[in-house]
Amino acid sequence: MFNEKYNKSLLKNKADYSILPVVRRLKEFKFPVIEYCNEASDNRDYIIFKECDEIVDLLTVLNRDGDNFSIMISNKNNEMNYGVFFDNKNSEMSEYFTKIVYGFLQEEIRLKGKERDFLSRINERLKKSVNGDLSYSINLNDEYFEYMNKTGKTNIVSIRSKSGIDMDDFAKFFAKSTNLKKIKNDNDYIDSSNFIESSIDRKTAIINLDKSNVNKIVDVIDFSNDMVRSINRVNQDKEFDK
Repeated sequence: MFNEKYNKSLLKNKADYSILPVVRRLKEFKFPVIEYCNEASDNRDYIIFKECDEIVDLLTVLNRDGDNFSIMISNKNNEMNYGVFFDNKNSEMSEYFTKIVYGFLQEEIRLKGKERDFLSRINERLKKSVNGDLSYSINLNDEYFEYMNKTGKTNIVSIRSKSGIDMDDFAKFFAKSTNLKKIKNDNDYIDSSNFIESSIDRKTAIINLDKSNVNKIVDVIDFSNDMVRSINRVNQDKEFDK
């Protein structure tokens, strides 16, 4: 009997601090939630949205606390998606997250001056690039990939080719043109917080930027788009010469 009551109490407490009520409230306010999780095995919660009028404002408010919230803006699969991710072991962050979101929805938390400009510029660039040759996923205040053996926060720009471009060659050219470090072996991660590498399948280039360089993300997008157009022209000329 004691165990039964104890288990019911645990379930009630878990429900009280679940992010599900937040998801429901966001939907009531016409935020198009497409995916969420509050039962993640790694104790990490997230909510993914489609595009809507106030999504950049909401993410800007959450981005104030970069120590606790990771923000995602992506144009993968030719559509805009947005997300917030946070560690939530034992639902410890649920109440804090709820207060921020409810405060925003009830207009108790407001944006200051040009605060939204940073995410808005990234968003506009990705919207303009949605039908381009490259797709992007921007993750702010995120953790380094485990294989890097690095601690702290980073900002990740993942760039994927839609047309089969070798993204390792892309990464090499990007590094040479910008003086951004190109990762060649595991030791290269140790002494750098700003670098570029390619995925094992060479279909994606991954750029890590520290906080002092996060404002260069829009420049990264612009330069990448220009660079891939140049690569395509070179490839077309090669085909023409055959």
